[in-house]
Amino acid sequence: MLLTCPQCETIFRVDRLRLYPAGQPVHCMICDHLWSARLVTSGDRQDMPNFASYLHKFRLPVIAVLICAGLITSLIKGRGILTAYFPGLIAGFHQIGLPI
Repeated sequence: MLLTCPQCETIFRVDRLRLYPAGQPVHCMICDHLWSARLVTSGDRQDMPNFASYLHKFRLPVIAVLICAGLITSLIKGRGILTAYFPGLIAGFHQIGLPI
């Protein structure tokens, strides 16, 4: 388990079995700061954001971007067939630097 000193932000590796759930004083050997550290139980971790919640939040925007990227890619790759049916698009493709 990693503990971070709140004053100097030094990170210490501590054995989980040495911490009590109720908390205990911890002394930073770098800056001599004394603070109380406690063992975080699984019930305490529910209020912390996790990676799955971020994935769920950004799921729809990522899907929309991927669909748009797929449509644009298919337009660029299939522009020869597309301009065969719609010749008016040839000028547009030439303006953006994509010859037919």
